[in-house]
Amino acid sequence: MSGTCQNIGHVAVERCQDCKRAHCNATMAGTLSRDEISDYSIIDTKVSEAKKCKSAKATTYDLRLGHAHLVSGLENGKPVWKRVFTGGLEDWSALNDGSAYPFVPAKLERILEIPAFGSALVQFEETIDTLSIAQEKCILVVGRFDLKLSLVNQALISQQATQVESCYKGKLFCFLHNLSSQPVKLKYLQRLATIEFSYVSCLCSGKKRRAIINELVKNNQEKYAGDYGLDGTGIRDVRWFPSEPNTWGLVKLYAKLKRLRRDTKRHVKACIKNDFFTDVVDLLKDRLEQQIRLRRMIGGWLVTLIIALIVALVTWWFTWSVTWQGDAIKELQSQYREIRQLQADVDSLKGQTIDEPKASGYNTGAGGESGD
Repeated sequence: MSGTCQNIGHVAVERCQDCKRAHCNATMAGTLSRDEISDYSIIDTKVSEAKKCKSAKATTYDLRLGHAHLVSGLENGKPVWKRVFTGGLEDWSALNDGSAYPFVPAKLERILEIPAFGSALVQFEETIDTLSIAQEKCILVVGRFDLKLSLVNQALISQQATQVESCYKGKLFCFLHNLSSQPVKLKYLQRLATIEFSYVSCLCSGKKRRAIINELVKNNQEKYAGDYGLDGTGIRDVRWFPSEPNTWGLVKLYAKLKRLRRDTKRHVKACIKNDFFTDVVDLLKDRLEQQIRLRRMIGGWLVTLIIALIVALVTWWFTWSVTWQGDAIKELQSQYREIRQLQADVDSLKGQTIDEPKASGYNTGAGGESGD
């Protein structure tokens, strides 16, 4: 659908190209304001009450904790789901209609406690009605909501439907999962989530719009049929969901971990009682002593080897020194004997007379003259 803008007073209004009207339903778009939510009676809470509880904002609305919930927990070490009631006595009497799973009033004054690593299927107090505006004014409105940041800071996360559909009339629900190791407490009528509504763009043709509405109404009648549906338009209360969703949440895993921890402690105590750890310590002590003795033995061998090497070196040096000195003494003795022999030869030569040489025809005397 296309349209053109026309100024009406100081406000620019988109004029529909199909019906040429400035206020055609097909031109509606964007997020609904607080007054539009109130005028269309999308939320059953009165405006004065909403302002008093500070739920109604300029373009959003804060959903509050209702009175009937499913909470996961542990009972005798096993994961179970309990029906917990946080509202008034009249509502509690209406909910406990002979069901096999009656709602149990909260132990504390209207406080819902989600255990550590537990989950809760939470019902909101407000009833949402996007059906009446569709049937009466042929306007389609959808909504979306999510958990408030203050609860996220308490380690809570939520899971809910992607959209509050058009032509729905009933309660809203969400799964809250506690990821912390401590329980989280929520008070009755505490603001938990924020919802906003927006228009659905569609064709201007009233016939086509009515066909879409009829299709949605038919689908909701099939989907929400049953004892705890609200006349086939939505969910009346939390009893519409399964009573024992044992596979939901982290509580089952948490129970297994607690059981494993308990079994481990029991085994440790049994081992201590049977002197198992004493035997282990003795065995480790014996092995340690064996290693110490082996190291000492190896150390003794090394010291003995080193001493033997030192003794061998000293003996070799001493033997070498003695041998060298003996050879030197023998050499000196030999030289001494030679000297003594030479001295004896010299002494024997001193007693002998040396013959003078004869004249050979010339005079060797001093100043003599030679003759014929």
